Amino acid sequence: MNARFRDDMGSRRGVSRPPASVAPDAITPSMAWEVPRNFRPLAGALIRRIVLLALLCMALVLAGQTWYLLRQHEQRFVTQVENIARAHLPQLATALWDIEFEAVQRQVQAIAALPEVGYVRLRSATGPVFMAGDPSAREAPAAVVRRMDILPLPGQGGASLPLGQVEIIGNPHYVMGEVRASALQVLLGYGAYTVLVCLLVTWLLRRRLQQPLEAMARFAAELTPDRLMTPPPRQRATAQREADEIDLLADGFAKLQTGLRAHIDGLDEKVAQRTDELQRLVDEVYRLSRTDALTGCWNRRAIEERLPGEVERVQRYGRPLSLLLVSMDEYRERQQELGPTDIDELLREMASTCRAALRNEVDWLAREEGGQFLIVLPETELSVAMRMAEQLRIAVAALGSRRWRASADAADQLARLSASVGVAQYRTGELAHHLQARASEGVRQAQAAGGNRLASV
Repeated sequence: MNARFRDDMGSRRGVSRPPASVAPDAITPSMAWEVPRNFRPLAGALIRRIVLLALLCMALVLAGQTWYLLRQHEQRFVTQVENIARAHLPQLATALWDIEFEAVQRQVQAIAALPEVGYVRLRSATGPVFMAGDPSAREAPAAVVRRMDILPLPGQGGASLPLGQVEIIGNPHYVMGEVRASALQVLLGYGAYTVLVCLLVTWLLRRRLQQPLEAMARFAAELTPDRLMTPPPRQRATAQREADEIDLLADGFAKLQTGLRAHIDGLDEKVAQRTDELQRLVDEVYRLSRTDALTGCWNRRAIEERLPGEVERVQRYGRPLSLLLVSMDEYRERQQELGPTDIDELLREMASTCRAALRNEVDWLAREEGGQFLIVLPETELSVAMRMAEQLRIAVAALGSRRWRASADAADQLARLSASVGVAQYRTGELAHHLQARASEGVRQAQAAGGNRLASV
């Protein structure tokens, strides 16, 4: 490639060099650790969740205990009602046998006056009904009802027919009062236990979790380049106890600091090495993006970038500049007849022929499109360019008699191989694309006249 293009790329490398390293004093230290507004301590969140779970567990235990107490009191209450009924049945049987209705009513009222009993109703065999207590107790959802026949006592005629039937309904308020009292005792006991456990858990979490984590968070937030090797905080000596996750976190910070220090020590060398590698890759990509993959010449993009620079240099120094546009005659026909492999090899041979005629470090070659090659000749008058164009025309025509003769199928076509060359010299005030257009016009005129000739426009 041309040396001037390499110099241009070198100037690009100069622009892309990394800036000088910044002095450590220029690094602004971070501000003091500030707690963000949405910050919520982990220990506090854990404590709140533990308290909520403890309250939930206490509520579940209390509900289960209350249900158990309710069933237990109901069973006990049934037994008490049955005992009360058996204790008063003899007196009721005696009063009914003697037909002492006032005594019967007194016995019924005495039974209803007991705290366990809510309502009593006695129906005698002769028809009278005796009632005492609260009739609404019969409507209670969980009312306990016991009905028993009043049989004659021994010595009262031996009759087997009952003297009456007594219905005893339990007092639901008594049962619920007993259940509430027992539930309150359970609530106070479990409540005190839950509060004590929550207080102990809170103390342990704040001591073993919140304080060490706050210290580690403050250390990480205040860590700056100039304080990089500050050792992480240690709440307690690990030699006196077993290590936990916070100690592992502190050890991880210490290992990270050691690794960073070792990395920083060789960072400048690594950065320079990576920068050189990256620059080489960038230069290679830049070169490939401006190189024709088939022939190795510069491509149209390189022409668009380089040719205006050549024109600008001519305008500045007033030196001559000439262009040659070498175009293979009947390129499409050659492409169809030879096939892709042979036409590609022919284009490479044609590029090598054009490149051999260039002056090293001065002229440069680019493939414009298809079978056309643009040759830029700085410091070259038109007459010199015409002689060079004639030499190239002859050299391209001679390609058909070289090793291509080994291909019998392509021999006839290559025997007629020729090229037309358009020649143009820069004119004062002319733009790059105008100069290139005149060279293309020269090719068009040469091919219109039959090809295999030169044309200067």
